[in-house]
This record gives sequence, structure tokens and C-alpha cells, in this order.
Amino acid sequence: YGGGPRGGYGPGMMGGGGFGPGAAGGGPAVNMDARMDARLSFLKTELKITSDQQAAWDAYATQAKAQAATMQAFHAQPPSTAQTATERIDQRAERATLRAEQMKAMSAAVKDLYAALTPEQKAVADQHFGGPRMSQTGPRGYGRRN
Repeated sequence: YGGGPRGGYGPGMMGGGGFGPGAAGGGPAVNMDARMDARLSFLKTELKITSDQQAAWDAYATQAKAQAATMQAFHAQPPSTAQTATERIDQRAERATLRAEQMKAMSAAVKDLYAALTPEQKAVADQHFGGPRMSQTGPRGYGRRN
């Protein structure tokens, strides 16, 4: 989780590298916006978004940033005070519900963007969206290359 709250190691949430907390300089909270902007810039360039597609792109980018901000705030929360098994299960269910709601909103944004793309752009999008981790384009980075 790229230096997440558990000090995870490996690719960051938005496909960035780095190992351990703060490896990218300043820690994950400081760099989330920069990583998101870099990720969106990369995707926009790869997809070759045109002016006619800009509104759909902007809606997608807004949703992606909102989802990242929500997850960042979620992970910044102090550890749970849930003590009993039922409290922990309820807390996990709340988190799962939040994640499901976010995925529904992201799904709608991706579908709207996808509908605005040309067949060539859709082929590129197919390589970058909906993979093993929605927040990155492949198992380990910015894109799968055939």
C-alpha cells in the first residue's frame, strides 16, 4: 500500500513506486494530490482526450479525486475502538458499504467517459481501467504493455 497506515511496502495507491512510509518524500498524505494529478495526467495523455471529450474526462477526474480524498481521510482515522466481535464486524460492514458506494460512482464516471471515446481510445482504456486494482493500471504500475 505504498507507505500506508500500516507502513506497507510496494506500489502506492495511485501506481507510484516507493518503499516504506514517506519514501516518495513527505509521506503518503502529502503526496496523494501529486500522485493523483500525475496519474490523471498520464491517463489523459495516453487516451489522447480531445476537446469534445473534455467534459466526460473532467467528470471522471473529479470522481477519481473525490474517491482518493475519501479513502485518504478514511485511512487517516485513528484505529478503531471497537472491542467486541460484533462491533468489529459492524465497522467492517460500514467500510465495505462505503467502498461499494464509491465503486458505483466510479463505475458510472468510467462508463460515461468510455462512451465518449473512439474505438482506438477504448482499446487504450481497456488496458488501464478495471484491472486487478482500479487505482492503478496493472498489477504493478502505470500500464500493462503487451
